Amino acid sequence: LEALQEKFTSLQQELKEKQEEIEGQAHQIEEKEQNITDLNRVGEFLKEGHASICAELEEMTKIKEAKEETIKKLEAENSYVTEQNAELRENVKKVESENG
Repeated sequence: LEALQEKFTSLQQELKEKQEEIEGQAHQIEEKEQNITDLNRVGEFLKEGHASICAELEEMTKIKEAKEETIKKLEAENSYVTEQNAELRENVKKVESENG
């Protein structure tokens, strides 16, 4: 009977140790699940940020292209005005020389 009691006590101790081990593993699993959840949230945040940056970059590219087009138009107008100005100066010189 005493041997059976010792065996029973030993088995109870083993059971307690196994239960503690299982509880520890369950806690580790919960932590890992939380880490996965957190990483998924970070991933979603990064995706949203990436999309936002791409949209801003696209808008900035459009603005840059519009500015470049405006600069080309202004340069063309400036060139035309410079030519007209040169022609007017020539005409003024002619008139001045004719009027002597």
